Amino acid sequence: MKILINRNSSITILEQIYTEIENRIRSGILKPETRLPSIRKMCEELHVSPMTIVKVYNNLAEAGLVEKVHGRGTFVRSRIKDLSASQVELGFGLEGLMGNELKEELDNSHWQDQIQDYISRGSFRYNVSLSPKYNGSNLSIAALGQSYLPTADIFNKFTQNMDKDLNDLGRYPPIEGDLKMREAVREYVLERNIHTQSKNIIIASGSQLAINLVAMTYIGPGDVVVVGAPTFPGAIDVFKNRGAHIVEVPVDDNGMDTLALLSVCETYKVKLVYTMPSFQNPTGAVMTLERKQMILELADEHNFIILEDDVWSEVAFEGTPEPLKAMDRHERVIYICGFSKVYGPAYRLSAIIASGSLYVRLVTAKSNLDFGAPSISQKFLAPYLNSLEQKQFILNLKYELKQLRDRLYKLLKENLPTYVKVQKPKGGMLFWITFPIDYNCHLLHYRAVMECNISFLPGEFCYAEKRGSNQLRLCFTFLEESLVTESIKILCRLMDDVYKESRRHGQMPGV
Repeated sequence: MKILINRNSSITILEQIYTEIENRIRSGILKPETRLPSIRKMCEELHVSPMTIVKVYNNLAEAGLVEKVHGRGTFVRSRIKDLSASQVELGFGLEGLMGNELKEELDNSHWQDQIQDYISRGSFRYNVSLSPKYNGSNLSIAALGQSYLPTADIFNKFTQNMDKDLNDLGRYPPIEGDLKMREAVREYVLERNIHTQSKNIIIASGSQLAINLVAMTYIGPGDVVVVGAPTFPGAIDVFKNRGAHIVEVPVDDNGMDTLALLSVCETYKVKLVYTMPSFQNPTGAVMTLERKQMILELADEHNFIILEDDVWSEVAFEGTPEPLKAMDRHERVIYICGFSKVYGPAYRLSAIIASGSLYVRLVTAKSNLDFGAPSISQKFLAPYLNSLEQKQFILNLKYELKQLRDRLYKLLKENLPTYVKVQKPKGGMLFWITFPIDYNCHLLHYRAVMECNISFLPGEFCYAEKRGSNQLRLCFTFLEESLVTESIKILCRLMDDVYKESRRHGQMPGV
């Protein structure tokens, strides 16, 4: 178990070690009954005092995550409990979220737990709704439901062009992507005012892999990466696993706070800034023109890369914002254009736009990663992009989702407790909900899954540091509207129950 400690962080070393181990336990990386390294071994590997590790293990035990067995060591508990004593008295636990199948795999895999890994965080595994066996009301996955997807039109376009491309399916795809797909992307992003050439485009297997590719090319241990607070959990996972020093700057209704970014740049040597200017995940915020100009100026002045993640631009309800890449005069921006969210997750395709040596090094790194995105997915999607069917689909989709957003936002405002705030997104597929600072979304999530079979994404996974336990993200486009409506009503009632229960047990001060 390799733990990377940032000795320059404002977070104490004790808290960093605790959080790393807690993340591994809750995500299932450390399985129930796994023995943790001895205190002496942890001290030697991390170069910390024995008292620090003793306090970490004691805190983990108090949280119900591990148990100490005299003469044998410290073990991950079989039954994971939530964090407060009063909740333990109430009988709330998280074992239902971990999955019973983990227990069945333990008998023959103890030796595997002794092999050192370099995984720092895997928050997607926290999310019970991502399990293929989960059949509840899934308000967590940020995706379109199948009824919205243009699958039939995409398939028809593919079959019309299949004879021309059949021979290509028997060859390895180009590392940078199929030429027809890259040409389609070049034309596609013109509508976003991005002027580029096919030679500056790389096709990747989804936006997550695109982020990973950029990180493995440019980010190493100790490099400073700036992200929004909150931000996309998958990006945090990637940068943490690269050993980056992640610095968070606030995100408000106008996007990433560039004055806070300026302060960070004056304190640290920033290597990369990761941002989602258009309908940010999870808040739905849109970065203002003034802030876009400032972040580009800061990149020039402090010599850092901007990684722009744009998966939501097509789903704009009140005008399509211009990407940072469209304003990029000095080739500072590496732009990721995702297709899975709007056209279907099965294709697992995205495009990376970069130029100069940034592009060359990305292609070189990609040759070591996957030798190119699958040809079949590219052949499917390329004929559909820029077609009349695609343009009509986007117009219809924006209209339908805007009406849906308005109805569900009204429903939330009518049913949410008065102490809860919800942001109305100008695009995208998400509602971001904030409770009083000490509200327990751990408990809300547990009860929602176990009692109501409803799942959402707890807000803490959207932060690199330990915060967000009073926030959550709801996707309103994955399920049928009737099911989303019923789930929201149930959740709103449950929110108040949890609030009142917590106050009775002294877990939350009055608001």
